Amino acid sequence: MHLDGGRVLNLGDRINKGDAMKKIIIMLEQKFKSKPKTIAVGDNHNDLEMLKNSDIPCLVKNNKFINKDLQIKNLIISKKTAPEGWVEIVKLALEKIK
Repeated sequence: MHLDGGRVLNLGDRINKGDAMKKIIIMLEQKFKSKPKTIAVGDNHNDLEMLKNSDIPCLVKNNKFINKDLQIKNLIISKKTAPEGWVEIVKLALEKIK
C-alpha cells in the first residue's frame, strides 16, 4: 500500500460537518484529479452528516445513540466509550483501509 501526503483535518462544533466534508472532498478532487478516500470519526449528533458523507464512517460509542436508529452505511462503532474508544476506532479504521 502506498500513501502520499495523508492529512488529518479537525472540524469544530459550530459548522455543518457534512457540508464541510463535501467541500473538502471537492477541493481534494480538483487538486489530485481523483476522489480521496475519507475516514470520518465522530462521537455526537453533530457528526452524523459528516459520517454519512465519508467512505469509512466511524462512531465512538456514546450512550446518546441508539444504534438501530443510525442509518449510515458501513458504520464502524467502537466497543469502548471515549477516551479509549477514540484509540480503538482509529485502529479499526486504519485496518479497514489496508
